[in-house]
Amino acid sequence: MDASIILDILGNENRRKILQILSNRPYYVSEISKKLEVGPKAIISHLSMLEDAGLVRCHFDSNRRKYFSISNNVYLDISLSPNSYVASIQTFSISQANGSRGHVHVNHEIANDFVLDILEMSQKIQDIKAEIRDLVTRQHELRAEINRIMDACDEFIEHNTKDSLEARILHELLADDCDLASLSYNLGIEPAIINAYLSSLHRREFIECTIVNGHRYWKISKRGE
Repeated sequence: MDASIILDILGNENRRKILQILSNRPYYVSEISKKLEVGPKAIISHLSMLEDAGLVRCHFDSNRRKYFSISNNVYLDISLSPNSYVASIQTFSISQANGSRGHVHVNHEIANDFVLDILEMSQKIQDIKAEIRDLVTRQHELRAEINRIMDACDEFIEHNTKDSLEARILHELLADDCDLASLSYNLGIEPAIINAYLSSLHRREFIECTIVNGHRYWKISKRGE
């Protein structure tokens, strides 16, 4: 699933509210409509979009009433800094998530065993949450390290390039491989001008290109000048 799709979906307040409601338990359309005070037609439209994105699913009860519920666990990470913008998403099905934690037998006949099972499941949940916090912390540390390295590279680039635009182009390519259109858009400079700079940098072996699906992408050269 593309992170940009999720961001577009979450950009709508009512869709965010629907997901929040469904995170508690399954609901049918009229229930959601009453909670949000939004017409059923609009709710159906929002649910259809959420369902197409794979965020919600539907099922019918014994009375053929259509219920909606959360279909996947989604982890969305956004890193924004002066040097980079990264949005990534990971999804895994609820059945997989439950399966990855192992089967926990709940004894409904013996109260003490039931309490122990609940405590065990609670501890597993807390352990997983702790692991997630550790991963997020480590990710933030790595992002900060990237920013530190890019700041150091910027000084070197400024002292070894012909002008500010050449330095800006190298800065963009340091962050990620780019095509001509992306560089032109990011820098707000005409493609013809950017292309002339790319040709100059390429001749001096500062940068090199790769072809992906017939499309040319530029990146920092492994050779150097």
